[in-house]
Amino acid sequence: MKKIISVILAVCLVFCSSIIVNAENADGLYYEQGEYKLHYTETLAENSIGRIMFIHGFLYSGRTWDYMIPYFVEAGYDCYAVDVVSFGYSTRESTVENHIDREDLIVGLMESIAPMDEWTIAGHSMGGSIAMNIAYDYPEIQNLLLYAPAFMTSVAPENNRMMNNAFTIAMCKFMLNVVRAMPFIATFGVYKVTDDWTYAKSYNASVLLDPLAVDGTMESICAMNETARGNKIEEIKALEMPILLVWATTDSVLPVASTNAISAALEGKAVEKTCEGNHLFIENKAQAAAQFALDFLA
Repeated sequence: MKKIISVILAVCLVFCSSIIVNAENADGLYYEQGEYKLHYTETLAENSIGRIMFIHGFLYSGRTWDYMIPYFVEAGYDCYAVDVVSFGYSTRESTVENHIDREDLIVGLMESIAPMDEWTIAGHSMGGSIAMNIAYDYPEIQNLLLYAPAFMTSVAPENNRMMNNAFTIAMCKFMLNVVRAMPFIATFGVYKVTDDWTYAKSYNASVLLDPLAVDGTMESICAMNETARGNKIEEIKALEMPILLVWATTDSVLPVASTNAISAALEGKAVEKTCEGNHLFIENKAQAAAQFALDFLA
């Protein structure tokens, strides 16, 4: 029995320990504000006709836009893809003392490059939630491109104890390290959000998993509901800039109630389209997803 317990403890130690990835070695650029560093990439067009800030979804990083950005650059748009706080290679929320909303950090990055009225913002899933908040705060932005946007809610710390506790954080680290040790699990996960086995089997899981192994990630994710700014229906209804709203034909991630609420809030204001695929269609259906936006922006 002692030997069995020793083996179990050893396995738990391996799988629950953090696999530290050095965020400072990531390719790209950094924007600094307060205690935060935002990692982002810049891809410039030869003859620029505009600039777009791309904001990724939950668990992912700016790399999720790698598939779409070339189409925008070819069309003449300077493209910037940011790693949201606590994801990719940006600062983890759990490591800072003086909180700044992620929307304000992204705006700071954008304003360090150009005035807000020179920008189009694109957001996918969680990134769509953030993009809608920024658009509400800065109605002067030129266009808002929403790809399967999520409706995010924030809660008080006392109502987030089921997520933000030592046991849940340890379990999240355990599950991450199991997936890192068994990449076929990630392959299956990618299939579930794309409905595309060919794409899933060719997917480089390290692009997704390595940033999630940066120290402090799971602590930040488990506290996100209490640290991140949520959406409000009345604010979404107040958006006035040109808006493109693209949904997947099938979405295994977003609750139907939230997609219906966003569609209803933007009814008569947004050009609404449907792209073949599942939630992560911005990757495996990148050309079609980009074309919706390019037609809209033309």
